Amino acid sequence: YPLKIAWGLWGFGPHHAFTWNPHFFKYPSLTIYAQFVGQALLYAGLSLAGRIHSALDFRVLWATDKTAFALTGRFITALFGAAIAPATFVLVRRLMRGPAGPAGESATLREALANAAAWTAALLTASNPGLIAKSQEIDVDVPLAFFVTLAAVQALGLFERMTRTKCLLLGATVGLAASSKYPGAIALVP
Repeated sequence: YPLKIAWGLWGFGPHHAFTWNPHFFKYPSLTIYAQFVGQALLYAGLSLAGRIHSALDFRVLWATDKTAFALTGRFITALFGAAIAPATFVLVRRLMRGPAGPAGESATLREALANAAAWTAALLTASNPGLIAKSQEIDVDVPLAFFVTLAAVQALGLFERMTRTKCLLLGATVGLAASSKYPGAIALVP
């Protein structure tokens, strides 16, 4: 859906005009707009490469061979999927480090265990077959997973020190999670 709905934003057709309104509310609009930006970048790239010379050429390419559009859309989802691993690393490292205690051997051991757990979690996330499969599709679940993971990292940061900036960033991230897929709003629940 996000790829096709994003294509509709361009307003190509005899009775259509460009619009920012996707007129589609089964999913929120973040992934639709991400696909739209991807299509705009694809247009610019194809124009610079001399493969298309006008919006009409772009429309003909859509009608005859959607491969470039699909690859661009899948690349966007794959970027979100790849970003989940470092977010998981940071999340697990913060969880495992716990509150700061006395310096010395126990702190060094805690740091080593936190790093080992974080690397293990990040590698397991990066090699998860389900996540890899979903990251190859044009879908809303992978961006949702990324923003929820990022929100969890930011929520842990509030325990370290609560500031207005951290609260605003967490609110924005939860908003992005919910605008990826409606259940992302659950990240608001403490």
